Amino acid sequence: MQAHLARRRASRPSEEYRDPSSAEWAKFEQHFGKRTMELGHCRRPYSTPCIHEHACLRCPMLEIPPEMKPRLVDIQINARSRLQTAQDQGWFGEVEALELNLVHIHDKLGQLERSQARRADITNELLTPH
Repeated sequence: MQAHLARRRASRPSEEYRDPSSAEWAKFEQHFGKRTMELGHCRRPYSTPCIHEHACLRCPMLEIPPEMKPRLVDIQINARSRLQTAQDQGWFGEVEALELNLVHIHDKLGQLERSQARRADITNELLTPH
């Protein structure tokens, strides 16, 4: 593996491997500092814009850690309550937006459950004597 990396680096311009300036490093740190959200971390590539206009619940790049599941459930409960109010008031645009959010919340909860199941399987496999 190291030989492959050495060959790859030798074929690239050496300036790609220089130490970053203080300004470049500060920009890099600031960029990733802004990627921490209430529910987790945005995993889109460095220096790319958010194409979802910061509608993080709807974004596949939002990575939610397992400990945030209770907060996501709270958001789901709140969205259902707000949906009922919007339906009662005839706020059709709000109804559509909340219904879409609920679909994405459901998907995120499913991702968390699958991720937790995979972690449990891996832990069991590691702990089971062969």
